[in-house]
Amino acid sequence: MSDFVLQHRLAFTANLLRRLSDRIVDECDVWLAGQGFTAPGRTASTLMLLLERGPTPITEIAAGIGFSHPFVVRLVESLEALKFVDSRQDPRDGRRRLVGLTPVGVLEAERIQRTRDAVGAALAEVLEEAGVDLLADIETVNRALDRRSLDRRLAELTEEGEP
Repeated sequence: MSDFVLQHRLAFTANLLRRLSDRIVDECDVWLAGQGFTAPGRTASTLMLLLERGPTPITEIAAGIGFSHPFVVRLVESLEALKFVDSRQDPRDGRRRLVGLTPVGVLEAERIQRTRDAVGAALAEVLEEAGVDLLADIETVNRALDRRSLDRRLAELTEEGEP
């Protein structure tokens, strides 16, 4: 059976990007598990951010890793369940929670930090083999969307009578 999404490439660009992202994360998870890691790969940037910055409010974690507040709340809850982080009320602002690494979380974050170069080198090899500068292209697309969002472009197209 043919891949429906691939038949309609541009309309489902986000789906294709998600597939690629999931594949990268899943394949890194396999390697990381083989190295003795227990934290899911999707949490690596959060663990490293907390190692670098110390206890951090969820809003600042979200800004730092570029994900939504609700996504980061779920991510932190999963890390709490694994005992890698704990959270407490910010003594300076009772409305905010500060998230910090537990001793086990520090060890895991330090181990992830030591693998960063290997993961980067492997991904650089893939991108070179594919002949793409994916990171630069992603930044270029993001800048174009910053200049004029996709929803605005869609609204303009439909105003012009194109479905």
